[in-house]
Order: sequence, then C-alpha cells, then structure tokens
Amino acid sequence: PDIIGVTGSAGKTTVKELTAHMLGRAMPAARSLGNWNNDIGLPLSLLAMPSDTQAAVFEVATNQPGEIRQLCDLLNPDNGILTNVGSAHIERFGSVEAILREKSELLKSLPPHGVAVVDGESEFFESLAASVPGRVITTATASQADYTIIGRDPGTRKVRIGETESGECVSVPVDPFSEYQMSNVMMSVAMARAHHVDWEDIRAAAESYQPLPMRWQREWIREILVINDAYNANPLNMRASITAFREESVSGQKWLVLGEMRELGGRSHDEHHLLGDFLATECWAGLITVGDAAGWIAEGAETAGLDPSKSHRCTDSAEAAEVLSTSLVPGDAVLLKASRMMHLENVVSEFKKKG
Repeated sequence: PDIIGVTGSAGKTTVKELTAHMLGRAMPAARSLGNWNNDIGLPLSLLAMPSDTQAAVFEVATNQPGEIRQLCDLLNPDNGILTNVGSAHIERFGSVEAILREKSELLKSLPPHGVAVVDGESEFFESLAASVPGRVITTATASQADYTIIGRDPGTRKVRIGETESGECVSVPVDPFSEYQMSNVMMSVAMARAHHVDWEDIRAAAESYQPLPMRWQREWIREILVINDAYNANPLNMRASITAFREESVSGQKWLVLGEMRELGGRSHDEHHLLGDFLATECWAGLITVGDAAGWIAEGAETAGLDPSKSHRCTDSAEAAEVLSTSLVPGDAVLLKASRMMHLENVVSEFKKKG
C-alpha cells in the first residue's frame, strides 16, 4: 500500500482522519487507530491494516528528539503531510528550531518519488521545502499556492478550494470556520488529489466527515452551546481554537474554560501568560481557568486589560462547572480547551449534573 505519514504541532489527527476519509471514497484505505502515533501505537496500527489496503494514513508524533526518525524507519512513508510547527513539547526540545528539525525528519524520510504537503505560508517554509527529496505541494489560505482558498461563505461554513494547476475547485464545509481548519482541510484535499481522488468524492467525503470525540465536538446543554475541544492543548492550537471560537455566531455571550498546557518546561509561565495576553483583546463574558499553571492565563489576561470580575480561577472541573451553571444562560456558548492530562471533559459531565 501507499503509506502517508502525518506530523505537526497541531492538527495531526484531524488531517489524518480527513485524508483517510477522502482516500476511502476511491480505494481501500486504512489509518492510525485513534491517536496511536508513538512507538507502541504505530506498530499496532500497521499490524491492524487490512490486507487489501491501497493507501494508509498514519499519524507520527514526538515528545522527544529522535523519535520521528525512529518511527519513520518503521513506517517507511511514501508521502507526507506536515501541518505546522509550534512550541508543543518544548520542555524536551528547548527551542522551536529543535522542534522544526524533529518534524522535518518525516519529510527527509520520503523517497524521491514521494510528495510532501506543506503550508506555503509557514515562516519555516524554505527550511521545510529543502528537507523534501521529491515534490512539494503547497497550501495557503490567503496567498498563491498549489491549493488555495478562492471563496468563503461564513453563512454555510463552506469554502471553495482551488487547484492552481488545473484551475478546478471544490466547495467543502469547514468546521470550525477558521484559517486553522481551512488549512487542515486543504492539506487533506491536496493529498487526496495527489492520489487521483476525483472532486465529487472529495466533496462527499468532506460533507460526511465526523470529527473524533473532544475535537471541536458540539453539544447543546440546556440551550447552551458547549464546544469540547479538550483533547489536547499547546500554545499553537490554543490560539487557533480561541480564534475559531471568536468567529462562532451565537445569540448570547461567550465563555472560555481553559486548563493547563503541559510539557512546556521552563517556558510554562511565559506561554500561559502570553496566551492570556492574546485572548484579552476580545470581549469574553468570562474566563475560567482550571489548574495552577492555567492561573497564569488569567494573570496575563488581567494584566492585558481583562476585567478581573470576569476571571475565575478554579482548582478542578467541578468548581469550573459550578461557575458555568451559575453564570450561563440560554443562547450562551462555552469553549473547553486544555492538555489531555487535565481531563477537562469532566467539566461537561459535571455541568450536565447541574441541570
């Protein structure tokens, strides 16, 4: 089978799932099981691949230097997708430049006949492209690339993705309707087209795609929109989720429930504080933080101008749910985001009990 590896600091699982879903419309396709993306999960996913598989998409993750090279030696990918580069797991890498080198190992492992899909607007594009032995396919949301956004309709949450070489395009749904998710969808479209999947199959796959649990999972509870994006968090995808939530159209007010971002090492205080500074520019009804380090988010937000009366520092999910139950009214919306170890989904279950 044709093996496709997917790595990056954010968006790996979404791109893996969506790419496999698109490929599966045209051929027998397999994918990593859930988030089985390390030295244990990847071999198990490979062993679970059906014998008739023609294309398989595997997530390749790392939290320490050298891990991606080892996984690629096992995977032997024919093609690759690198979603982005940010400061996830910086505790063990020391710098974003070191993370860039690590992520680039997937691209370097590709054969000369392989293709790599990369973000043409990335600040690291030149370095990434130089790592690819074969063809580079670029995506961009606001500039020229092999695949780019040529039309947006916020009302229907759809975008038109154009293929520069052919001049053809496809209209597909994007949820959340954000630059971050548009980039994820484009990368999946690019890899599907590299495997000659036709436009109708791509459109149908995008229309029928369902995200995995806790990845922008929408749920209405007592007429309140709860968006559970709490599968994991790092400085890059935290900002992406908050930006996407900002664009959500709701009749009421918006609340943020943010937990700790783990594995940031000596940068933990600064990254949490900077996130608070980032989100303080918007008019949120309230900010609820969960965990000690997340308190630095509130600190950064208040320093940047957030009204302290809107800031609620909580020690656990039950306390956060109590704040929500006494503050939210029908029509409001809330976003939940934190590192996996925070188990922020418990806020949702506790909030339901308050009904």
